[in-house]
Amino acid sequence: MTIKTLQKFGSMAELVHWLVNTGRASDHAAAKRMVPSLIPKEAKFQTAILQYLNSLPHALFWKDSAGAYQSGGHPDISGVMNGRYFGFEVKRPLLGRVSPLQEAFHEQIRQAGGQVYVVSYVDEVREILLQNGVEVNE
Repeated sequence: MTIKTLQKFGSMAELVHWLVNTGRASDHAAAKRMVPSLIPKEAKFQTAILQYLNSLPHALFWKDSAGAYQSGGHPDISGVMNGRYFGFEVKRPLLGRVSPLQEAFHEQIRQAGGQVYVVSYVDEVREILLQNGVEVNE
């Protein structure tokens, strides 16, 4: 399933309903079992978002990889744009959930004056930047 197709569904119920109505699944239970295999892995969404962000002027973004010497909860993508810190926690649409550890770290970022958001799609990131007064070339 393409990212563009996934963006049409606002909820798991909508996707399940579509799978049944288009004959891709025999019933709702079968459709629910299919969903995890239909939605691309989180890395695909991260790559698209990171490429988009680094294509913008005055932007430097990087993928944060958890390691033995790093505390947990860091956003997947961090960076600076026009002198402002942005963090993006990327989740698989309809499936991904933010952990309590991530929520706690995100709150620390906000308390320090940074901005952090949970996203799945490039379009969401673009909209967030626009809402924050960041000029994005379309």
